[in-house]
Amino acid sequence: MQTAIKEIMSKSPTSISYSAMLSDALTIMKKEQLSHLIITDEKNKLQGIISKTDILKYLNDIISKTTGKTYTNLEMNNIPVTTVMSSNPICLEENQTIKEAIILLAKYKLKSLPIIDTGVVIGILTTHDIIKYLSKNLEKL
Repeated sequence: MQTAIKEIMSKSPTSISYSAMLSDALTIMKKEQLSHLIITDEKNKLQGIISKTDILKYLNDIISKTTGKTYTNLEMNNIPVTTVMSSNPICLEENQTIKEAIILLAKYKLKSLPIIDTGVVIGILTTHDIIKYLSKNLEKL
C-alpha cells in the first residue's frame, strides 16, 4: 500500500469552469459517464468538486422547498455550479500513498479525491481506481 497515488490516479481529469452552470456540469457528466467533476478557475486551480450525490441532494432540497415543482432545463441553466459544488475539497498530492488515500476516503466518507500539484489539478483518485488496483494486486496483499 506504499504505492504512490500517481500510479493509479486518473490523469488530466475532466473539469469545468467555476463560472459554469449546473446544466453544463450535468451535460458533461452524462456525456462522459462521470460520477465526479472537478471545478477549476481559468488557471486550472482547484475551486471545488461536484458529484452526482451533491446534485441529487441539492435537487432534493429544492424540490422539498417548492412542494415538488418540476425543474426545467431553463431553470437548471440559471443555477451556478458553485451553488452545488463542494468547496475546499480534501486533496492529495501525487506522491502520497494509496494507504493515505484510503484512510482519508474512509474517514470522511468520500468517493474521490482531487490530486493537485501547487494547487493545480493534475488528477483524480476514485474508489473505483483503488478497487481496480486492489483487485490486480490481491496476491501481494
